Parts: sequence; C-alpha cells; structure tokens
Amino acid sequence: MIKESKVFITEDGREFKTKSGAENHMKKLEVEKALKRTGKTAEELSSELRRIAPRNMNVRVFLEKKGDWKNWPTHLIAKIDNSLFAEPLKKTVYITPGEYFSKNKNILETVEKEEFENPEAFCGDTWKVDKVVDVDELTKEVYYDYAKPWDERILEKIKSGKKLTEYELKMLVFSGLEVYEEENGEGRWSAYMTTVLDLKGELYAVNWERGLTEMQPNEFYEQPYAVKIEEKEVIVKTIETSIIRL
Repeated sequence: MIKESKVFITEDGREFKTKSGAENHMKKLEVEKALKRTGKTAEELSSELRRIAPRNMNVRVFLEKKGDWKNWPTHLIAKIDNSLFAEPLKKTVYITPGEYFSKNKNILETVEKEEFENPEAFCGDTWKVDKVVDVDELTKEVYYDYAKPWDERILEKIKSGKKLTEYELKMLVFSGLEVYEEENGEGRWSAYMTTVLDLKGELYAVNWERGLTEMQPNEFYEQPYAVKIEEKEVIVKTIETSIIRL
C-alpha cells in the first residue's frame, strides 16, 4: 500500500511534517539573521527596541502585544536592522501667511536634519520670524510674516509687472488709502467704479464693478494703473428769469 506523505521544506532545506513546525523553524532562522545584521545580542536588541518604542508606534504596539521581539511575526523580525535604531531627524517647517480666511498652511520649506534649522534661514528681504511653535520633540513650525508693510509690497508688485490677485485688488480698494472715487454708469447688476488710491505717495486707479444687489458680488478684473488728479475751478453762470409787472 502506497501512502502519500506531505512535508514542509524551509529555506535551509529542513523538512517538517507540520506547517507550524516549519514556521517555528523559519522564525528561529530570522532571529539569527536579525542578530547577525545588527551585531547585537538578543538582550541588547531587546533593550534597543524598548528605547525606541516611545517614538515608533509599530515597535511599541508589538512590544505591548507580543512582549519579547523573538515572538513577533516572522516578517517583522525580518525587518529589524540598525537603521531602525538611528536617531530620527529633526524637522523644521517654515510657514508663510495665507490669504484671509484660508485654513491651509502655506509651507515655504521643510528641512530635516540632525538638529533644528535656524528659524531665520529663509527670511531674506521678504520675511521676518513671527513665532516658533514646538509641535513635538522632533518638529518645529516657524511662522513667517512679511518684513515690509502691505502697501509697500503691493507697490513693488505693481511696479515689477506682476499681476495682483483678485484678493489683493479687493483689499486695495476697500482697505487702501482712497483719495478719489467716481461712478462711471450702471449696468443691470453692477455699477462701474473707478477708485484712486495713494500708495506710498503715488496714485493708482482701479476699475471695478460694485454689485447693486445682495446676490451680485463685487468684481475685480483690471489691474491698477498710474494716474494723476487734476483739479479745475469751474465757474457756473446761473441766469434767473422773473416776470415784472409794468
């Protein structure tokens, strides 16, 4: 009578009658490889894993659930090497102002090094440090603010030929130093406006549309242009006519 016999063969050629026997042997092989890769004893490896557990969630979870690392799943033991124990890099994140009401952070640069980067590293002529926030022991957020006043930045942008955003145009009209404004007629939904503003002693006009209803928003399509204001004295002659009885 012929009987079929099923065996499980491990990577080193050992044969086992049960799958669990083969798996236990493979785990022992991975333990030996981990010790060889790291050049540490089992006790030293256990100590190192406990040291990094506070900052490595996976290590922390398996130490809590499985205890001794030699009881971990085989595929995790296979991942243990000295890179796991390297000191983590410290991250410095540089954040610039966003537009009004924006909840998103405008990240200028992110630097990862052995030590935190200088907060003023990317200031240049544009930025100044507003505040530094310690997020955790490995992360700092450096918040930048503009080094120059708003009107000076806007004027420089206009003179350099860069287009102002719709938000900047709106802020210029409603928050800038207005010296003159006139309405140039109306459409069905909007009034056609020209507003002249003083930017550091220079005059610029903005053409825009003022919504005439609550549902019609103000609209800004055109870029500012340099102007001058001339004042003329106009004398109006008025003739009054009356009837006098003779």
